[in-house]
Amino acid sequence: MVQSVNQARVLGEAATDRSSANTVFIGATFLGGSFGAAVGQAAYDHADWAGFVTFGMVMICLAILRFAAAARRRPRRSRRAADGGTDRAAVNARPSL
Repeated sequence: MVQSVNQARVLGEAATDRSSANTVFIGATFLGGSFGAAVGQAAYDHADWAGFVTFGMVMICLAILRFAAAARRRPRRSRRAADGGTDRAAVNARPSL
């Protein structure tokens, strides 16, 4: 489910070359899964469940920090800017007959 949502977002952002964007997305997903499997196994071999769980927690914390950093860089949009600067009441109002 999450992969489908993320893939739709990537393809929605790609204005012209959607096939290349999809290739990069699938490649990055494969490499991330391979990295997680290899390092997770190494952590388990080195420190059993404690190492495996610690690796998972570190990866989750890094993802949260990355998300927070990206959210801080993104400029906030006001409600008026989000709907193109139009007044919703005026757009939705029916003309009187």
